Amino acid sequence: DAVHTRVEQLGERADAVEALPHRVDALERAAFGGGPVHHRSRSIVADLDALGSQVEVVATAVDGVPRRLADVERSTARTEALERGLAGAIDMIDQLVAQLGALEWACRPLPPPDEDDRTD
Repeated sequence: DAVHTRVEQLGERADAVEALPHRVDALERAAFGGGPVHHRSRSIVADLDALGSQVEVVATAVDGVPRRLADVERSTARTEALERGLAGAIDMIDQLVAQLGALEWACRPLPPPDEDDRTD
């Protein structure tokens, strides 16, 4: 049924959820490591703080899924609401992964300027 499908989809994203804190830590280290990223660190750190808070919310929600699923199996009236909640959690995970990917892209080392592009 729909709830079990959503739980399976959530399970497929478990590795992504577990990896989020490590990816955020790596970005924080890069933000304070100097170089081109250091100049963008203030906005990056603010984004990372917001992302870290969202990761905690998602992780807490994911931890409670098995218990909530057992409750729902006893009460079919709540199945639809749980399915929507799981769909929302899945969407949030996908958005967090996309946001983190964008931050990682923004933090990539910039290539050295091309000799022809210099304006001295």
